[in-house]
Amino acid sequence: MNILLYERGIDSKSFENMFLSLKGIHNIEVFESIIPAKKYIAKNSVDMIFLDTDDETVDWRFVYNSFKSINNKTEIVLLSSYINQAVRAYEIGAFDYLIKPVKKVQLERVLSKMD
Repeated sequence: MNILLYERGIDSKSFENMFLSLKGIHNIEVFESIIPAKKYIAKNSVDMIFLDTDDETVDWRFVYNSFKSINNKTEIVLLSSYINQAVRAYEIGAFDYLIKPVKKVQLERVLSKMD
């Protein structure tokens, strides 16, 4: 499985290592900016995107829709420190919603839904 992580505030290296320790993860790419992330999605097969919604300088709904407009079949999981975003996440069509700090068991549960 190929994963894209779009984040601007979490410890991306530890998150990346947690992903790579999971069975079936072949690649994870980490982006902090929307333009390179969109270019990567357009040129590469991405199975799942993990989108950090905590950055107040970026409208996560805009980022979500931008990613979906490139490949509507790619599943998007939203990450947040705030539980109150969960309803909006599901209303927009997110595959799942995880509260930070994300634990390995949460990632395993989300990834098992892709099988």
